[in-house]
Amino acid sequence: QPGVVRGGAVHRCQVDPAQQGTCTEIQFDSTGSQIVDGYQDQKSDQWFGFSVKSGSPAKDVVAACAPLYVFYARAETSRDPVGNCFIATNGLTNFDRAT
Repeated sequence: QPGVVRGGAVHRCQVDPAQQGTCTEIQFDSTGSQIVDGYQDQKSDQWFGFSVKSGSPAKDVVAACAPLYVFYARAETSRDPVGNCFIATNGLTNFDRAT
């Protein structure tokens, strides 16, 4: 994510010991901080991946959240921690924001 420092990540790893080191990052969100609904957001230090849940038998639907994702209101003088989640579907190729 451009301009984001310590935003967090979610990795998908093989459990098979014969395939050690085959982890890949799931790109839930490739954008940096931006204006969302008229508010500046902040993705640095958001702890993305702090909570992760897979709900499908094939493990191809994954929800990942960032509990410290914030909006800045009133010229960045007020931090509003709102949290943020993304849902990955369709074999981890489609990503939707679910705040």
